[in-house]
Formats: sequence, structure tokens, C-alpha cells
Amino acid sequence: MYNNRDKLLGWIQADLVNSDNLDQLVTSADARPNPDQWLLFAKQTLLWLAVICLGAGVIFFFAYNWQALTRMHRFALVEVAVLISSIAFLRFSTNLHARKALVMGLVLLTGSLLALVGQTYQTGADPWQLFAVWALFITPWALCVNSSVIWIFWAILINTTLLLYIDLTQEFLWFYMHSSDTSLLLLCAINSILLAAFEIHARYFLADVKKASANRYIQQALIAAACLFITIWAVVSTNDKHVFQLSLIHI
Repeated sequence: MYNNRDKLLGWIQADLVNSDNLDQLVTSADARPNPDQWLLFAKQTLLWLAVICLGAGVIFFFAYNWQALTRMHRFALVEVAVLISSIAFLRFSTNLHARKALVMGLVLLTGSLLALVGQTYQTGADPWQLFAVWALFITPWALCVNSSVIWIFWAILINTTLLLYIDLTQEFLWFYMHSSDTSLLLLCAINSILLAAFEIHARYFLADVKKASANRYIQQALIAAACLFITIWAVVSTNDKHVFQLSLIHI
């Protein structure tokens, strides 16, 4: 059904299909989802929402009850949640969708555990360090499950790290940032490099090339990020720098 739908969309884009006969063609090509496919979609959506809500619930629970919980209780709460998620991951190792959703829960719990460690022991004075270590720790999981949702979350962490770091200091990778213009160009370049890396990986290192070409959400997200930064740079550069100066914190 998905192959028929992709072919049909390609014909529509190439103006090979008459719009008057589109409904008949979709029906004859079996390009509409059937009830079983809608049920599977609902199950997967509810699974992802449940895992994300549980991870967020753990974070907000110990954040709201911070003063009432001891140090041992705080760590025990998060670590027990990590342990339960890990056992569930092993239990449903044969279910691809459950594995990806559970890894997303582990990703959120990892961030909460790192934030708890930093808040308790004051290990990181700068906020960018939390997001950098968070992205580093979840990289092996993202490589294992190869989920576009986790990769997009990883890209968000990378961009957040860079934004916070550049806002903190003017020095980055041997460049000296005299204005926000150069910083925006650097962010655009980094997202473009990540885009090229994912494209090379999808084309030359993935066994299922057709599946990789159909799922391009991470590439699309990186393109959107690069275009966003280059657009903001174009808008900023057209203004009088003596009158209109924008820092990254205001963008």
C-alpha cells in the first residue's frame, strides 16, 4: 500500500494523473489506509505519547517536590525509572516500535538524571554543558535504534548547546564572534555539515536504501534549521548594525 501511494504521489507531482479521476485511481491502487493500518497507527501514537508523558512526569514530579525529597529519594526515583525502562526494552526487544519508544523514554530520563546530578553536586556551571553531555550520552542509543524522532531530538540538543555556548562566550572553534552575523553563519554551516553526514550515511552505509530514502525526517529537520539560521542572518545583515543589533538570546 505504501509503495502504491508513493508511486501515485510521484505521478501526481509529474502531472501524469488527471485530477478528475484521482479518487478512482486511489481506490483501485489500494492507496488508502485500511482499518488495521489506522489501528496500528493509533497504537504507535499512544505508545509514544505514553512514554514521553511518563518521562516528563518523572521530571516534573521530583522538580515540584524538590524540597520534600531527600537526595537519596531523588536519585532513587530517576534510577528506578531508568531500570524499569531498561527491563522493558529487553522484554520487548523483538518489537521495533516498542524499542524505539522505550529508548525515547530512556533519553528523557537520561537528561533528567544529568540535570539532577548537576543540580545536586553543581558539576556544571554553564547550562550548555548539560545539553552537550546529554547529546553525547544518547548518541549510542540513537545509532542502535536509528529512530528519526531520537535523531531529531539529538539535533535539537546539539543546536541548543551551540546557541547557549555562543551566547555565553564570543570564542568558538578558533573563530572570534564580533557580531551575531558570524554566529548565525556558523550555526547554518554546522547544520549543513550534519545534513551532509546523514545523507552520506543513508546513501552508502544503510542496507535498506529504499527505507532510508522514504524516511528523511532528520534531513528535513536539519535543512529547516540551516534555512532558519541563514534567513535570520539575511534579515539581520540588511539592517543598520549601528541601530539594530541582535544577540542570539533575542533571536
